[in-house]
Amino acid sequence: MRLQSIAGKFYQFPHLTFQEYFVGRWLARKFSEEGVGQKKVREFLTNHKYDPQYTRTLSFLAGVVSNQISDQTPTEQQLSNFQELIALVGAAPLEVGGFQQALLEVGLLAECLCLVSSSVDEATLSKEFPVLNRLWKWCSKGFSLVRSYHIAEQDAGKRLLMAFAQGV
Repeated sequence: MRLQSIAGKFYQFPHLTFQEYFVGRWLARKFSEEGVGQKKVREFLTNHKYDPQYTRTLSFLAGVVSNQISDQTPTEQQLSNFQELIALVGAAPLEVGGFQQALLEVGLLAECLCLVSSSVDEATLSKEFPVLNRLWKWCSKGFSLVRSYHIAEQDAGKRLLMAFAQGV
């Protein structure tokens, strides 16, 4: 891969995805270290987790962090790093509706599930990643709201038909 030169003064990647990948790898490395670098990564994630321009970068970050746990038997530290990443993304500030938050957490979890060994069972994932339970509750709440709206709409339609029938 070669960097493209612009007028001999500036260099750029041939495609933005390369830059996003390398930034994701760098963020993952700093996230796994102790100290100032980790603190800056945490600040970056807190401030930019909902910015659409960083979606791919965060996906690559999650992929690199989860790649560390793709061994046959992941260590507690490797699982802990990914849990920390999910917890950090799930911490305040949160967006109001919860939809972007759910999409973000599902995307990060998908990265983990694509790479993690099949030796990690579903019960462990549910216990280790509470995002699964939150997503289930969020979906259940959404379905119940839609259902109650539908029932209210049907009741209003019936009342309108009855009023019309009585008036005729």
